[in-house]
Amino acid sequence: MKEDDLEFEDEIYKEPNSIKKISSDNNNKNKKKKPFFIFLIFIIIIVGCVFAYDKYYGNGIVKTTIMNYINNVKEEMPNEAEKEENIKTAKKEDYMTFSSDSKSSFKVYGEGFIHCTKDGIKYYSEMGKEKWNDTFTMTSPYISTEGEFIAVADIMGRTAKMYNSKGKVYEISLDAPIVKIALNKNGFMGVIMNSSGNYIIKIINSSGNVVTERVEATANIFPTGLDISEDDKSFSISYVDTTDISAISKIVFFYIGETEGDYIDGMFSGITKQNEYIVYLYYMENNTLVAVSDKSVIAMDSTGKEIWTYSLPNKLDWVSFSARTYIALGCGEEMESADGYKNGTVIFLNLQGKEIGTFESDSEITYLEAYSDGTVVGNSKKFTMVKKSGSVIWEHSATQDINDIIPIKGNNVLYITNNYAQYVNIKNYVPVVNEKNSNEKTEDKETETNNNTENNTEDTTNTSETVQTEENNTEENVQ
Repeated sequence: MKEDDLEFEDEIYKEPNSIKKISSDNNNKNKKKKPFFIFLIFIIIIVGCVFAYDKYYGNGIVKTTIMNYINNVKEEMPNEAEKEENIKTAKKEDYMTFSSDSKSSFKVYGEGFIHCTKDGIKYYSEMGKEKWNDTFTMTSPYISTEGEFIAVADIMGRTAKMYNSKGKVYEISLDAPIVKIALNKNGFMGVIMNSSGNYIIKIINSSGNVVTERVEATANIFPTGLDISEDDKSFSISYVDTTDISAISKIVFFYIGETEGDYIDGMFSGITKQNEYIVYLYYMENNTLVAVSDKSVIAMDSTGKEIWTYSLPNKLDWVSFSARTYIALGCGEEMESADGYKNGTVIFLNLQGKEIGTFESDSEITYLEAYSDGTVVGNSKKFTMVKKSGSVIWEHSATQDINDIIPIKGNNVLYITNNYAQYVNIKNYVPVVNEKNSNEKTEDKETETNNNTENNTEDTTNTSETVQTEENNTEENVQ
C-alpha cells in the first residue's frame, strides 16, 4: 500500500472525532445560553407583574414616577437651538460694544477698567457698571495709568487731563502740540511739546501745577524719551544728536524744581552713547532707569551712574516695561555681528540685566505686553501668555482681529476687538455675536439675491433679443 493511501486512511479515521468535537462545543454553548434566557424571561415576568399590580391596585404610582423622571431629564437637556446659542453667543452682561471708529483704548484699573475714546473717558467698576465719566473731544487720545492716576493727552493737540478713582483731578491747556507724555505713580506728569521745531518739556505735579520747564532750542538735537522718578525728585530725558554723520544718544538727569545753585537748569548727571539711537526710557520698580537703543539695553541708578549694559543679539520689534519688575524684549531679525535668537523669540531680563527666560513663538511678533503675572505675546491671531521664565500659561487662537488681551486675574482677561470688549475666561472663550454683524450678513445675502435677480433678468433679456434676432434672420433667408 502506498504512503499516500495510508495518509488518506488516517484522515478518514480522524474525521469522526472532529465532528464529535464540534458537536460537543455547540452543545456547551447552548447550555451556557439557556440560563441567560431563563433569567431574561424571569425579569420580564417580574416587570410585567409590577406594572400590572401598579395599574390595577397601585393607582399608577410607578408609571407616574418614571414619566416624571423622564420629563425632568428632558427639561434639563438643552435643545439644539439652546446648544447653538450657548456655543456661539456670550452673555450680554459679559461684554460691551462700541463704534469701530471711536479710537477706543482700555486699561485695567483697580477692580475694574477704563474705556477711553475720542469723545470721553469712563470708569467701570465691572462690566456694565459705570462709576464715573467725563466727556471731551480729542483727535488722538493717549491714555497712561500709574498707581491711582490716569492721564489722558491729545497727541498733537494741546489738552491733557488727570483722573483718579473718584473722577477728574485737573485739566490743563498747553501752549504747543503734545508729542509725548509720561506719568509716575504719584501723579506727576511729564509732557514733551513741539513748537515750530523747538521742544518744550514740562513737569506737572498731581495738583496740576507746572513745577519744571525746559526749552530745547538747539538744532539737530531731538528729545526721544521722558520719564519721572518714583520718588518725585528727578526726571530724565533721552536725546538723539544728528549734528555729525554718526548719531550720538544722550541721557540727561534733572532735578525737579531746581533752577538755581550748582546745577544748570537742574541737570545733575548724564551719559553718552556713540552710534546708537535710544528710543525707550522707563523708571522701573526699584527706581532704576532703563533705556533701550537699537543696539543695547542700559540701566542707570538714581545718581545717573550706568550699572549694567545688555548687548542685543537681535533687532527689536517690541519692548514692554509695564510689568515694572522685568523687561520683555520681542526679537526680530538677528544682528549681523551676533549669534542671535530665532525671529519671534521673547527675551526676559531682570533688573540686574540677566536673562531669566526666553520664549520662542511661532512667527513674527505682532503684539507684546508685559504684566506682573506674565507677558501676552501675539503672532497674528494667535496669542500666548507666558511667565518670565518662558513657560506657557495659556494659548488662544482668535477667529478675528484682536486689539488687546489684558490679563485680569487667573485665566480671566479683558478681550478687546475693534467693536467690543468682553470679560472672558480665555480657556473657555465664548465669542460675541453682534446684532450689527448679523444684520450686515443678512443685508449681504439680500444684496447678493438682488444682484442674482438682476443678472437673471439681464440674461433673460439678452436671450430674448438673441431669439428675436435669429427669427428675423430666418425670415430673411426664407424670403
